[in-house]
Formats: sequence, C-alpha cells, structure tokens
Amino acid sequence: MSNYRDCYFDNRGPFNEFEGFYSIVNCQLAMMKDYQRNEGLFKAIKKYCKGKRVVDFGAGTGLLGVYALMNGAKEVWFVEREVNLHPIIENLARINGDFDNNVDYHICVNASQIPDQKDYFEVCISECVGDSGIEDTMTYEFSKITSKHPNSICIPDRIEYFWSSVYVDEVEKEIKYMKDFPLNYVDLFGKDESPFCPMNAMRGCSLRGYHNIIENKISTLDLKNYPTEPYVDMRFSLNNSSIEQEHNFIVLHWKCFTEDLEILNNSPQRHKDSYNHWLQFGFRDEGFKGDYSLYTNVHTGLVNLLKYIDEDDNKIIQGLNFKYK
Repeated sequence: MSNYRDCYFDNRGPFNEFEGFYSIVNCQLAMMKDYQRNEGLFKAIKKYCKGKRVVDFGAGTGLLGVYALMNGAKEVWFVEREVNLHPIIENLARINGDFDNNVDYHICVNASQIPDQKDYFEVCISECVGDSGIEDTMTYEFSKITSKHPNSICIPDRIEYFWSSVYVDEVEKEIKYMKDFPLNYVDLFGKDESPFCPMNAMRGCSLRGYHNIIENKISTLDLKNYPTEPYVDMRFSLNNSSIEQEHNFIVLHWKCFTEDLEILNNSPQRHKDSYNHWLQFGFRDEGFKGDYSLYTNVHTGLVNLLKYIDEDDNKIIQGLNFKYK
C-alpha cells in the first residue's frame, strides 16, 4: 500500500506554484503537497486537541479542523471567508470521521459568528503565516481570536525570525548575464551603479538544501500577546566577520512554534527534495555590514527592509529600494 509520505514534489514542478488565491483549489492542493507543513501541524493537533473545543481560523478545505475531529476534538468551529469552500469542509468532515453524537462542528464565514465567551475555545488553530511570516491581515485577525481565549493553546503561538548567509550561484550568473546584456543596465546611475547588477532589492527566493548554515535570531512575534501598534521594528546587524567569505546572499526566514514544539518553517535548511510552498525572501548588499530592520506592519503584513546609516551621530534610514510583499 502506498504512503503519501513517500511522494515528493519538486518546487519547479508543473503544478506546484502557490499563487496565494485561497479560493482556488489548485492553491489549496499546493499547500497540501507541502508534506513538512502538514506533518508539523498534524503533530500539534494530535498532541493538543483531544477532548477540546477548537476553532480553525482560515480553515480553507477544513484540513486542520477535520484532522482535529479525527483526533478526538469534541467541538470544532471552521471559520472560512471563501464560501465556495464550505461544501468541501462539510463533505470532508462527513467522509473522514465516524463521529459520535457528542461531537459538534460548525462552519461560518467570519469570527463574529463564533462563540465570544472568554476562554470558550481551548485550542485556536490557524495556518496564518506567509512568505514573510505574517500573512496579509490574517495573522492580525487570528491574534484577535487568541486574545479572547488567553488560556487556550495556540497552533502556532509565535513566529521566530532569522537571517542566514548563503552562497547562491544564481546571483553570480545574474551579474555576468547583465554585464553581457545587449543593453547597458550596469551603469544606470553612474559607473557600476545599478539596482540590477547585482539586484539590490529584497526579493522572493526558493532555497533548500543548505544544511550547515548558521541561523541568527532576529526577533519573535508573539501571537498570544500581539502588538497593538501597527508597526514593529525588528532590528538586526550584519558584520563581515560573521559571514563566510564566499557567501553572497542574506536569506530571511522564520519558524513557528507551539510551546516547545516546532511546527512550521520556511528555512533554507529544508531538504532539497522537500517541496516548500512558501518562499523565503532575502537580499544582497555590497559589504554586508551595518544595521538593518524588518520594518513590518503587523496588521497588514507589509514588510520593508531598511538599512540604518550613521551620519553625524544621527540615524538616517536608507530604504535602498528594499520592499517585499
């Protein structure tokens, strides 16, 4: 008998592009093909949901909430704004569980329709993370639910951010390619002054198989004690002495935890044959030295990468055209 764990999908496969439109079945399938993502969430659900009242926020096809029912949850509320997915949730629950009369589940469009009594839910679940950690407004909306249930287990309860230096062959190929390009893009703003050669903007990337890199912690975003102000300044510093000489790219990535259990990550250390439906993001900055910030709107998910430059003892923010969303 075949096992879904034995099937691996390539990030470059013909159908594996995750486009971010959650109402489209192809995008739901792309997430489901991310084996490491599934197993991390399933492990947490098995550990925490038996006998509990659960809310699954941003339920999609109902994967996580139904898995909670299959593992003994006594009540699950599915919150999914895309109403075309509601019949899928309903039928997924129907065909995947022989639930007794003590099990209850509900499907609704938004969080205003779920019970609002304090600590009604004992487990709050949401795969509310995206390429940059925060997923649009979804992470913020999930935090509003967790704040009403402060004693609940949250899956996940925090996002931890990291930077790592790596060597990416494509960077050197791009530099050579642009120098040989039929039009001169290299000297756009003076001799060797160009945003294209090398590209000096924060950009999405898909890196896997970097097994021996150092993960440098930037910051932690607590989903149970979420910032009230919209902007968070996540500072980190780069120093040439901390970056291997041959490395030419800084990759920014994250991990999600519930208590001490790591459940999700988009680390470049993931196995080269492991499909990762998330991108990372990163940048190249000549010299790799200075103070930087992931200046993040935690209500909308917009991330700006800023570089701080000392000038006459005043901090000047240089945007360097680094922006990612």
